[in-house]
Amino acid sequence: SIEQSTTSHHLGILKSKGVLSSKRNGKNTFYYLKYDRLSEIVDCITKCKV
Repeated sequence: SIEQSTTSHHLGILKSKGVLSSKRNGKNTFYYLKYDRLSEIVDCITKCKV
């Protein structure tokens, strides 16, 4: 299990590099991939066998 602070740190890095965007809803922040094409790349990498 990853600690919340570690997750927030990494999400912040990805957002600052333009990989993610976020939306706030009350106390919650929802992160999502900034470009649809990135989702396809992540899916491809996930399915690859090394």
